[in-house]
Amino acid sequence: MKQKERVGRGRKAGGVKIASRRIARLKASGEGGSDPLVASGAGRRPVKKRITLYLDADVLAWFKQKPRYQKEINRALWKVTREGLY
Repeated sequence: MKQKERVGRGRKAGGVKIASRRIARLKASGEGGSDPLVASGAGRRPVKKRITLYLDADVLAWFKQKPRYQKEINRALWKVTREGLY
């Protein structure tokens, strides 16, 4: 069964395009500070999208040793995108 993409307040369908534009803006402006999970602007939260992701069991076990491991995985992925490591 296909899941319908939800459109929220002021968001357009196709969250990937919106996210990639936001990443490009953050890279260009140097915003984001030390915490890439905090959106620019006081108290704003970034748009999140639920996905299914398959990880190696040992990688997942390493992240699960930390509290809020999903947030830590997101931070690691942000670091890769910001520094162009991939």
